[in-house]
Amino acid sequence: MLVHKRTMGVLDQYWTGENRTEPDGNVYPVMAEYTLAGTGLDAADWWEVPASSPLGRSLRIYYPYCSPVTDEAGELIAVRPWPPWQRYGEAPPEELCPDRTPPKKRRQNRKSGLFAALLNKP
Repeated sequence: MLVHKRTMGVLDQYWTGENRTEPDGNVYPVMAEYTLAGTGLDAADWWEVPASSPLGRSLRIYYPYCSPVTDEAGELIAVRPWPPWQRYGEAPPEELCPDRTPPKKRRQNRKSGLFAALLNKP
């Protein structure tokens, strides 16, 4: 899997030009994974990520709604999924009632139910 550094575009698989026929008669295309060696693209513009790696799996799950996380050397180490408001192009939500204190928990009445019935026996 190839990921473009500037645009975050992904090249995942391509058709090799061959088909595979299953024993049940269904015909499927034979797909291969993109590699920098096979495409001739400039390695300075692309990250090469194995599709079976944890990073490749998370990229398949969250793409295109993710941002890259890189290390000091500029290598892709993770992707950060966007929150729902960012996926739909909305503004970030404002804090709801920031000065409001949390509600107090109600104490449970101790003398209720079976315990109260046992205490009130004549």
